[in-house]
Amino acid sequence: MRKALVVVLVLVAVGAVWGVTRPSPATETTTTETEVADLATTPVIRTDLVETETLTGTLRFAEPTTLVAQLPGTVTWLRAEGDVVNRGDVVMEVDGAPVILLIGDRPMWRLLRQGVADGRDVEALEENLAALGFDDDGSMTVDEKFTSATRRAVRDWQDSVGLDDTGVVEPGRVLYVEEAVRIGVSPLLVGAPVVPGTPAYTVSSPEQEIVVWNDADKPELLEIATTVQVTLPDDRVVAARVTRVASTVTVLGDQRVRETILLLVNRNAATDFDETPVEIEVETERIDAVLAVPVNSLLALSEGGYAVEVVRSGEVVLVGIDTGTFADGLAEITGDIAEGDLVVIPE
Repeated sequence: MRKALVVVLVLVAVGAVWGVTRPSPATETTTTETEVADLATTPVIRTDLVETETLTGTLRFAEPTTLVAQLPGTVTWLRAEGDVVNRGDVVMEVDGAPVILLIGDRPMWRLLRQGVADGRDVEALEENLAALGFDDDGSMTVDEKFTSATRRAVRDWQDSVGLDDTGVVEPGRVLYVEEAVRIGVSPLLVGAPVVPGTPAYTVSSPEQEIVVWNDADKPELLEIATTVQVTLPDDRVVAARVTRVASTVTVLGDQRVRETILLLVNRNAATDFDETPVEIEVETERIDAVLAVPVNSLLALSEGGYAVEVVRSGEVVLVGIDTGTFADGLAEITGDIAEGDLVVIPE
């Protein structure tokens, strides 16, 4: 029969370990007489052990901002939440006429027509007309001058979107953004009046980002280009990469943190979620190709150190071992033990 060992349950940082009262140094090998047929055993494996730290973040569509209407009138059509609007697309209708989205970094602020004073707003309009294909013959020079060629391009563009082809662009007929946008919530209602300066939509980039407020004292957790695993609300796990870390420290309550931005590797992996909490697993240490056993196979020796019970030649041998990294319920071990050895799992 198996000799009884006096044991107590000892808790360590990564799991439960059995305590053994028999004295034996961590390097000593001791043989016990026992029957092994009914013992629960598992093989020693060679594997990679990875320690991780779990952080929380918010998954959202990037760069949220407000798109402001600039025409007076009655709202006759609005985009649906989630629509992606690109250069040249209709973003809304006022008094039955389309308002068009163009790409640029400054809003339109004056009437543009042939003979108007030179300006960057003219150049921005010409850049968009050319990008949309309304200068096929190359007669329009993209510069700050509104010429007859510009007027022809404007008329062709107006005709294509259902506007009167006057060659004149009124303030507010186009809205400039720096890139394509995803439509969010609109405070407007179809049929309601609108005046210049009225918020039309919350908009954002079509790309998603994860915002993490990382401990300022642990910058090594989320450095630029670090890849992490993100658990979505539907329990799918996707990869994300750190793209930006704030240079300044923010105080939130009693914590000093830095805003850290991550982008999903698969940009379309989580488009059903917005302003959603997610869990981020960050790798803090990796040990490759080490011998490992389940944590609950470790026996804590009374004088310190650990041992495992190993099945050898039909007997159970108490083998002193040294431990290293603990991860995922496994412990790295070294000592008089080899890959494939069977270790006993205490009942």
